[in-house]
Amino acid sequence: MKYLFLFIIFAVEMSLVYPFVKSMIPQKTNKSLLIKMICSTAFLSIGVLAKVFSENHGLYALLIVTALFLAWIGDLLLGLNGSKAYFVIGGFFFLLTHLCFIAAFTYKSWQAFDEKHALGVFEILFSVVMLILFEIYNRKKKISLGKMHIPVLVYGLILTVMLAKSFVFSKSLFMNGETNAAILVLFGALFFFISDFTLTYTILEEKRKTDVKYKFINSFSYFLGQSLMAFSILYIK
Repeated sequence: MKYLFLFIIFAVEMSLVYPFVKSMIPQKTNKSLLIKMICSTAFLSIGVLAKVFSENHGLYALLIVTALFLAWIGDLLLGLNGSKAYFVIGGFFFLLTHLCFIAAFTYKSWQAFDEKHALGVFEILFSVVMLILFEIYNRKKKISLGKMHIPVLVYGLILTVMLAKSFVFSKSLFMNGETNAAILVLFGALFFFISDFTLTYTILEEKRKTDVKYKFINSFSYFLGQSLMAFSILYIK
């Protein structure tokens, strides 16, 4: 019954994604902020309740809940209409969110699978290749990041490291027979990556700002990814 409650919260969260997207076009409103924060509170609640219901007192669970809380703050800041300062500070909170996910994956890899390196060859190569492809795409599309070039690259580096770590960690989980945990981590990180990637071009490309389908993909992948990471607490202690 307790776990059914978590899925009810998740179902409500995902059912609000489309109304959220519609309410923020052509611009953010108080209604869009309210719906967004309901969704964000939902994935945070799933994480907290998953930790309580499963009596998971491990560091992995703590790091995931911390990441979800930081994302909640980031959502609030990005949902506000105001100066660019809200956007920059919100982005910083999401950077911290990714760092917490990386720390969670790294810690559990060390603790459960005796993987002593923080970053392996695959993670490094994957991150470098992804950043190169990002730069090539921007030049091909003649997209200029201006003063935000370096900050965006730094954020992109952390984002791709997070995704690469999830690949390695989920592989270890799968090889250890922890299939449910592996699926949640892999797709949680992947959907979060898709969300951040699409958000970048929602901001950079004018035509994307009022594209309902594009914004829906962005929002749906974000809330789904965060929720999957929250559910992983049930399986990884």
